[in-house]
Amino acid sequence: MTIYVRDAILSDQLALNDLAYNLYFEYHKNRPGVFKNQKNAFSLKLLKDLLTSDTDQVIVAYNKQGDLLGYAYFTYKTTKESSLCHERKFTEVTEICTKSSHKRLGVASKLHNEIVKRARDNGYPIIELDVWFFNDEAISFYKKLGFIDKNKKMELLINQ
Repeated sequence: MTIYVRDAILSDQLALNDLAYNLYFEYHKNRPGVFKNQKNAFSLKLLKDLLTSDTDQVIVAYNKQGDLLGYAYFTYKTTKESSLCHERKFTEVTEICTKSSHKRLGVASKLHNEIVKRARDNGYPIIELDVWFFNDEAISFYKKLGFIDKNKKMELLINQ
């Protein structure tokens, strides 16, 4: 199967929401106190804002029939130098999502490779992402790509 990648466009909104719903439903199942059971992750306004942003990027993977198979949402970031830290330029991946019927067929890898290419071409030498502890499939995927653990975020629920 040949997989193509392009920038998202406004007419992708419904397909993006279908893909995102499957992702966020899993998040909601595992962390209902954090994630809503929401079917409209990409409102028209949000998608317009993302598509016209200089730093936010949404790309889609599709097949020769034009069907969306997945998407990636990422942001170019620069932190300022401080007395403790150097200035840093990095690409933060918010999410990579693959249609459930097309997992393990190279869709996420194709999206990842495009993120790496764009980050490199735009002068952002580091790629960072957060992954939820319950998302074993994503953790395994990212480790295979060479991602390493950087830090650990923890929480204490005190009102339960």
